[in-house]
Amino acid sequence: LGGETVVLKKNTDIGYRLERQPMSRFADEAVWSFYPEKNGAIWFGVVNYVFRYMSGADHKLIPPGASLIRQVATGSDSILFHGTQSDQVSATRLPFKLNELHFEFAMPSFIYPHANEFQTRLEGFDKRWSEWSHENKRTYTNIPAGTYRFFVKARNINNQESEPAVYAFAILRPWYSTIWAWLAYLILGGGLIYGLVRLRTQQLQQHSKALEKIVQERTAEIKSQKDNVEQLSRIGRDITDNLSIKEIISTVYENVNNLMDASVFGIGLYHAEEQLLVFPATKEKGETLPEFTVPLSDDNRLAVWCFKNQEDVIINEYGRDFIKYIHELKPAMAGENPESILYLPLRHKEKTIGVITAQSFSKNSYTDYHLNILRNLATYSAIALENADA
Repeated sequence: LGGETVVLKKNTDIGYRLERQPMSRFADEAVWSFYPEKNGAIWFGVVNYVFRYMSGADHKLIPPGASLIRQVATGSDSILFHGTQSDQVSATRLPFKLNELHFEFAMPSFIYPHANEFQTRLEGFDKRWSEWSHENKRTYTNIPAGTYRFFVKARNINNQESEPAVYAFAILRPWYSTIWAWLAYLILGGGLIYGLVRLRTQQLQQHSKALEKIVQERTAEIKSQKDNVEQLSRIGRDITDNLSIKEIISTVYENVNNLMDASVFGIGLYHAEEQLLVFPATKEKGETLPEFTVPLSDDNRLAVWCFKNQEDVIINEYGRDFIKYIHELKPAMAGENPESILYLPLRHKEKTIGVITAQSFSKNSYTDYHLNILRNLATYSAIALENADA
């Protein structure tokens, strides 16, 4: 029948039936000749051999034996099972790192053995049996921890299925997933939570202490400001009672160092006719410097810049900050060169009558707070100077 050899056998009642099984082992052979005997036997000739078919015989099929698992190996080629049932008394227990297994199997049927087919299933991993295949090997990778049974069954060319063979094994949990590991995680987690709570408590305590310190500092600052206001008021009363410029400068100098670092203190008075700023009785380190003058034409003097621009001067590092106001660094007109300098215009009744200055030989001595102190002193000094002129 085309590409296969079959037998047409007469039925007992009527007609013929087609039988493939008796000739199935020769299904792929091309029959070149045949010879019938009188006793009903038929000889078939193929390319390399002949075979005899007895038409009247009862051709009973020999049932196949059970499938065989010949070998089980790990991914690292370590043999776990050698193909005999005595090799496995109980389920093989494997560490998690050996979760890749390779199975080889066979069927003890030698009737056209290359036509044997196999079907496999890993219980606990596969949802269903595999498709029938001639492949006699199967590999599983990344098998999760758990208990498994590997089944294999076979069928021969006559579609006779064998009993399945089975191999049981268990993949143990990795160390990080064992009960001891989870217990360690619980202990570590509890310790971490305790540590975080303790750390947070310490942070809150430190924050509370910091707030308390800030409150104390603010309280002290308010008290200091109150004391400073009272002291400024007292200085104002003292200098407005004096009628001499030298007495005014001396009184301010004696008191201002209680409020700020003023190693140098002076007042420059504007002389309109000469276009000069005259500094009488400037104080430096407790000593009175000789009177000196600064011409308003000298634009590289901070006193001149302050007077002409009617703006405050605040310098905390003379060699670095002078460029904000003047273009040339010049030595002091009298005494030593300071590091920190304050200059403010002296105003009275919308008229600028001079400048007032406080200076320190230390860097970064002044802030806006000190500028405000000197501004208050400038107000009192301007009033006192007007009273002295009157």
